Amino acid sequence: MSAFRFRENKHSWLGQVVHSIKSHKFVSLNLKGKDYGDAELIWIAKALAKHRPTVTTASFQGVTDRGIHGFLDKDVVWAVPIERLYLRACRISEEGVKIVARALSHSKCPLQILTIGNCFVGPASAQVLAAALQQNKSLTRLSLESNVIGDAGANAILVAALLHERLASLNLGKNRLTDASVVNLPPIVRLQDLYLNDNDLSDMGALDLAKAVMHSESLRWLELRSNRLTTRGIAALNLFLKNGLILQSEVQRNAAP
Repeated sequence: MSAFRFRENKHSWLGQVVHSIKSHKFVSLNLKGKDYGDAELIWIAKALAKHRPTVTTASFQGVTDRGIHGFLDKDVVWAVPIERLYLRACRISEEGVKIVARALSHSKCPLQILTIGNCFVGPASAQVLAAALQQNKSLTRLSLESNVIGDAGANAILVAALLHERLASLNLGKNRLTDASVVNLPPIVRLQDLYLNDNDLSDMGALDLAKAVMHSESLRWLELRSNRLTTRGIAALNLFLKNGLILQSEVQRNAAP
């Protein structure tokens, strides 16, 4: 069935995508509404490797390690600038995450925005990404929302993100995090937006976050809705948050006039 679909696609929208890659210096790859899989992604990757346009945005859903490996093959990722990559609802194993991490850790990685959402990324995979993030110089936004990275994975990502030279936005919402995920964080000196919504953080976690945001001049948005914080935890955070910072939480919304 997939082979038949691939042949049909080559003569319709997939052929148009490849033609666009041949004809333009800048391309955006958003296959929303298309019926595709790994084979189509690999075909697109071959066209990219041959014609080498700049990929401003690449957004994919439902592909597996095979498709990710083909798209981030060394012949593509080392030669084709890919600025924004969105992977959602994909079936990515730890091996697939390692492929992404290899691209991230390359000295000439062009990625500025990376989203891996709802892909069942676990703690071990998150730590692989954290190690790659320590070597990366290009990312400005990273979202791992709606995965299962847990405390150990989140803590590794947070530490790497807060030490990153350029990262301005980090989203770890909906990842089964508890207070252990925010223990012993480095000071926040560059990060502007931090999303920790839909987790299980309590007032104790708020105290650890307060230590990280103490004296921060960069943080402008801290998202904590749908956690277990009370007015006490919010008050502790507010002692250290700079003027202009927006702290979003259920407690603040419920207390608003």
